[in-house]
Amino acid sequence: MKDYIPSNNAKYNNWQENLVETVSANEVAWAIDNTVVTQLQHNAGIYKPLYQAIVNKKRRTPQQVYAHDTYQKTYTKYLRGFVQAQLVNNALIKPNELVAMGLNPHLYIRTERPKITDFPAIALSIIGGGEIRFRCTMPGSNSKGRHPDSNGIELYYTLESLAKQVNPVEPNPKDSEEAAPSAEQFVPTIFSPKANFIHAFGINNVGKVLRVYGRWVNTSKKANSGTFSGISSIVIS
Repeated sequence: MKDYIPSNNAKYNNWQENLVETVSANEVAWAIDNTVVTQLQHNAGIYKPLYQAIVNKKRRTPQQVYAHDTYQKTYTKYLRGFVQAQLVNNALIKPNELVAMGLNPHLYIRTERPKITDFPAIALSIIGGGEIRFRCTMPGSNSKGRHPDSNGIELYYTLESLAKQVNPVEPNPKDSEEAAPSAEQFVPTIFSPKANFIHAFGINNVGKVLRVYGRWVNTSKKANSGTFSGISSIVIS
């Protein structure tokens, strides 16, 4: 099956620019949260100068190529998660609109799935350099796979200084619309189609306490997403 993300750098840049511009223009019509779109635009803004620096093959340096290739891997991983979570299962987006963004709507099946009643057990482990491994399973299970009725795992987190004394309120195991008001400090989100993955928080956050909770999410019908887990925490190093 042909990958929808181009491997050629010039085509990759054009593809991601078109996707970002299209999503930005339709965030209200497609009911995509503004904070999610802002993060997409932010990540695209980081990529733009890195790509521009390597366009001229005669003038670019090995350091510039390395910086571009390294970030492109991170950016691509983020874009795959974004496409899966916000676009291909979004019933408000027409098939021709997906095609216009370089996506093939026939690769995805929008079917009704039952409401998820399970919550994930979230285990955190240190990789180093600001990276944390997330291993999400169903309680009592050693499975590394995501819940079969979900599209992936949706995590809410906050980063705190070790010196800061915080006693956050545990989120209630309810649907997101009900639980969100009791967990306002956990604003940033991570989506992963995989239950076992690594997320980079950056060197600047080394030494901070990561507190996180999440749920199995149905991206096409959020009301059918699972209940929230308890809060897990770890010191980033």
